[in-house]
Amino acid sequence: MLNVGSRKGEEWPGQGPIFSDGTFKYVPIPEIPERVREEFKKELRTYEALGLGSYVDPEFREEFVHEDPEFKTFTYGHVERGFGDIKALTSLKKGDYLLFMANLRYFPRKTGERRLSWINPDWGAYIIGYFVIDTVITQEEYLSSPELRELFKNNAHYKWKWEEHLREKYRNNLWIKGKSGHLLRIAVPLSDSEDPTKPNSFLYNNFTTTGGKPINKRNWYRWTLISNKISQIKNFINKFQSTVI
Repeated sequence: MLNVGSRKGEEWPGQGPIFSDGTFKYVPIPEIPERVREEFKKELRTYEALGLGSYVDPEFREEFVHEDPEFKTFTYGHVERGFGDIKALTSLKKGDYLLFMANLRYFPRKTGERRLSWINPDWGAYIIGYFVIDTVITQEEYLSSPELRELFKNNAHYKWKWEEHLREKYRNNLWIKGKSGHLLRIAVPLSDSEDPTKPNSFLYNNFTTTGGKPINKRNWYRWTLISNKISQIKNFINKFQSTVI
């Protein structure tokens, strides 16, 4: 499981919203238009065009969006972050699950609206979607195989120019293709309902760091987390959904 999407900070549009009923909006990170090949620039969409303008800082409303992961053909381009992410992701096999979490802030639609008790009144980390893995390939494999590249033609990273300096900067990139997946309708809580920096009991009891250690430090929501308790995880996710995964 790893964190995706926008976050707070001067260079970011802000966290995506979670509403009082647990539904949410996934807000991707901004795109860097200079990296996009000319033939794809016309496909770039702004936060406003995606219906996200009301949920991002005003100066970002007309900025272009880096739509990754994408849940139409289930592709994700992973940039190395540390915290054991590359080792964990390259160990994924066909049929394994890759979960995506995001930091979401509570966004009441009207004054006095009552939220579900598990939604943090400020912000928290939540599971927002998943892939069932088909394949994971390295940057070298991707760049050397036109057939493999075609698998990712809907991915934002596919549309980059991949000039030499980018190939070097992102040489440890991974390209992840799901055979199925879903952007959830209801977010699934991972943070304590009062303190978003603390894991809730579900997360603490079912996940570890990539090194096998308990999740008991702050900033865990930035890490790559692992688990082999797939039945418990699916059952917990399904408690919040109208359709099961």
